Amino acid sequence: MISIQQPKDLIAIAVHNILSYRANDPTYLSLVTRWKRKIIIILEPFYPLAIIFDNGAITFQKKEDTGADLIIRLSIETMLDLAFGRMNLLKALVSRKLKIKKLYKIPTLIRFYRVFFQTVKMMAVDPNTDHFTIFESRKVEVV
Repeated sequence: MISIQQPKDLIAIAVHNILSYRANDPTYLSLVTRWKRKIIIILEPFYPLAIIFDNGAITFQKKEDTGADLIIRLSIETMLDLAFGRMNLLKALVSRKLKIKKLYKIPTLIRFYRVFFQTVKMMAVDPNTDHFTIFESRKVEVV
């Protein structure tokens, strides 16, 4: 079992929903339960978000940190292109639409790809349109 911190900001909510999507998948659980890494993802034009994997606990920090194991910069459009299969990882890297610092850490990149980007692909083909709701909806009465 993994624990994922309840987010408090926009990008962390989106990433939380992505990381929670496969929370019951044994393959996914084996990828995140014994992993200790700090990945910074910068979804342009927004702020950097540090995703900290710490042996089954996933937390978020809203800042850029030089102590990261991997830093990934991409636009939301590129993330959607990767999710819907309009672009593959290699093409995104070559065209500089996906920028990765510390690219030499290939095992970390591959594992994060399997944790994050493969999950985004699965969400893209899922007919459930409720991926980006995290809080209870409340009825608001207009007076």
